[in-house]
Amino acid sequence: MAHRFGLDSLVIRDGRFYGWGWFLDDEAGAARCELHLPLRGGGAQTVMCVPAGTRDDLRRAYPQIPHAASAGFLLQGRLRAPLDSSRPARLVATLANGQVRSCEVHDLLQIGHPTGVLRRAWNKWRREGLRSLVLATRQRTEARLQAATSRRLLLRRLYRWGDGDPLILVIDHGMGGGANRYRHALVNSFAGKGAVLVVSPVLQELSYRVELRTQDGVFEGQVTRLEAVLRPLERLRRLDIHVNELVSYAEPLALLEWVRAQRARGIGELVFHLHDYHAACPAWTLIDHTGAFCGVPDPIMCLTCLPANTANTMDFTPDVTVPQWRAAWGAFLEVCDRIVAFSWASVDVLAKAHPRLPKEKVTVQPHTVDVSLRPIRTDPGPPLVIGAVGHLTSAAKGARILREMADLIRERGLPMRIVVFGTLEQHDGDDGIEVLGEYALADLPDLLERQRVGVCLLPSICAETYSFVTAELMAMRAPLAVFPIGAPAERVRQYDLGLVISRIDPAVALDEIAAFAARVLADADAAPKGQ
Repeated sequence: MAHRFGLDSLVIRDGRFYGWGWFLDDEAGAARCELHLPLRGGGAQTVMCVPAGTRDDLRRAYPQIPHAASAGFLLQGRLRAPLDSSRPARLVATLANGQVRSCEVHDLLQIGHPTGVLRRAWNKWRREGLRSLVLATRQRTEARLQAATSRRLLLRRLYRWGDGDPLILVIDHGMGGGANRYRHALVNSFAGKGAVLVVSPVLQELSYRVELRTQDGVFEGQVTRLEAVLRPLERLRRLDIHVNELVSYAEPLALLEWVRAQRARGIGELVFHLHDYHAACPAWTLIDHTGAFCGVPDPIMCLTCLPANTANTMDFTPDVTVPQWRAAWGAFLEVCDRIVAFSWASVDVLAKAHPRLPKEKVTVQPHTVDVSLRPIRTDPGPPLVIGAVGHLTSAAKGARILREMADLIRERGLPMRIVVFGTLEQHDGDDGIEVLGEYALADLPDLLERQRVGVCLLPSICAETYSFVTAELMAMRAPLAVFPIGAPAERVRQYDLGLVISRIDPAVALDEIAAFAARVLADADAAPKGQ
């Protein structure tokens, strides 16, 4: 059977690497992919290829292959030694049917390198002619010049900033989701309180995006070294710091040390916002190397897990141990003025990793959610339609357990079907799940009714610190099932149309959802009309 692969992008900077590609076999999807990178001095480094969501470009290019859209992967981590460009890398894929495919990857260092750009430019000229090549080259040159100018103007403003002028520094990631949604609202809330400087990594370039909001306007730029932005802040006396997220930073523990140093010299307020469990473990969702939620076990268990858990850590800090990690974070938490959490459940998990957590500094502040969504009408079936809502882009978000539930429905011939309102990692046409794709929140009630949903399911197997989806579904009065961890379980226990599944298990989930649906939907049918 034929197989194909591509490495679309690879950036290497300061020992870190980040890139993406794809592997596609005609016969079956890849259950596991590894890239073996040749290193100078001999030997190789094995890098896990992390599933990377839906690739619509591959679906269009290979419409005859049902699993084409799930063929994408990410590469991320830190090199143990420089790459050996004289030897090819090797991509090894284990298919879902157990067969193994292996192929060589040549010219690894030329992907994203000037020579690689020239090769793509030559191919573009052959396809589209000289005029298109000249235009594309001019656009790239102009973009580089504009980026360099923006960077200079931004850094000049920071170095000229008055040491007594107020500045609010917000440190965040750029990976989307609830943390970024919250950050936008947080920055807007600072209007009139002084200038705001937002820093976030740009993973695909291994650089940092910097945005300075002042009364004179918004100034943006990108830097490859975080120190270029932090250094001019070290003399400021009126500096507030909000640590929103440190996931995907090159040296998170060094950044924590820098923040502590600023706090020690007597700056303004230092606030930590608890969006995940990065303060407990580099695996910020607390999903262990087996794909299960660990629940913060005895640290001796972490000795085995962390080295084998690169898929859930980004592998940017491969040499740190969990005790070292928690010591650095614990020292940071102790000097914070405030710790803002979004559920008591998340505080309890953090306190398990940090028994000395200063709880007197903790404020639980649930997110603001659009509650104008109308109540939905549910359908008892048969079949019972289970609606999973959100971007299920990882095992932590429930992608794997949802597929296991679909397998059981098919094996047992159950009168159920699963519909995803959003996206599903590694989805293909054979998994028995219907995936509807992106949706607008205002349209969600209509979409749920159109699909005749009886029960909604939040399939996350990690301890969500809040979950906007949970709040939105409760606002729609949807019957809702969740697993027994995190903020969703905390809220659903108090919800009259809620089910907290007794344990994280696909068979248990199906059995308890079926019984819950029969009870709740029967009660709805028995209610007097108009209620």
